[in-house]
Amino acid sequence: MNLFTYRLLTTLALPLIAYHGWKRCKKQPDIPNCFRARFGFNPLPLQTGGIWVHAVSVGETRSIFPLLSRLKERYPNTPLTVTSGSTQGALQALQFAPVKIQHQMIPYDYPFAVNRFLNQIQPKLVIMVETEIWPNLYQACFERNIPILLINARLKKKSFLAYQKWGGEIIKHALNQTQFIATQFPVDAERFQQLGVHADKIKTLGNLKFDLDLSPTLEQQATDWKNQQSLNNRFIWVAASTHAHPEKHQPSEEQLILEAHQQLIASQAKNPPPPC
Repeated sequence: MNLFTYRLLTTLALPLIAYHGWKRCKKQPDIPNCFRARFGFNPLPLQTGGIWVHAVSVGETRSIFPLLSRLKERYPNTPLTVTSGSTQGALQALQFAPVKIQHQMIPYDYPFAVNRFLNQIQPKLVIMVETEIWPNLYQACFERNIPILLINARLKKKSFLAYQKWGGEIIKHALNQTQFIATQFPVDAERFQQLGVHADKIKTLGNLKFDLDLSPTLEQQATDWKNQQSLNNRFIWVAASTHAHPEKHQPSEEQLILEAHQQLIASQAKNPPPPC
């Protein structure tokens, strides 16, 4: 696939993409200009000349918090813009970012939307988190001499095979427009090279999520909470990241988890554990 074919296909898909985005934004009134921002429109005044960091979803958003703190420490007068690819990620950024940021949803990967947003914030640097490869965005930044870093990059086998089969030259070209790619694991670095990325652009630096700062009192907080709830002798399990099924007639992950929990309770009632 080349850039022309990619633009043709995404243009044909625009009505579906727009409808999907409108539905998601309609459910999240707490995200300012959610739907309009997807097309590069943001009536709010944004500072220019800063660093733009993009994290698509909840986990990626939480992972950049230490990075945002370090950037603010090193460049205290530089505005930080954070974009999100999902509404849940946006809520994380808006509610829990450790430093002052300006935020909006990332524009869809159409030249008119991307360029409109770049005109508004005029970043000096763009940092994309994990495997966010948007050919039009990368091309626009390359034409404007805005360096792009792809950090915490992960390329799972399924994605790698899909890029090999369908991405072709457009993925290779986009990735080589980056200044630097920091992968999580050596196997990710190997796969990026197999996609045609120049080896000197790639370095394995580990997983950004391991840099999250945990409270030194976290274990004590958990113990205190169990004491308050009289749960010291109870087994606790946590569903930390769940999603709704894209098909409405299919049960959500939360429903499946609750059903499994009920089955465990029933099983334990029939076969109670031996006394300690």
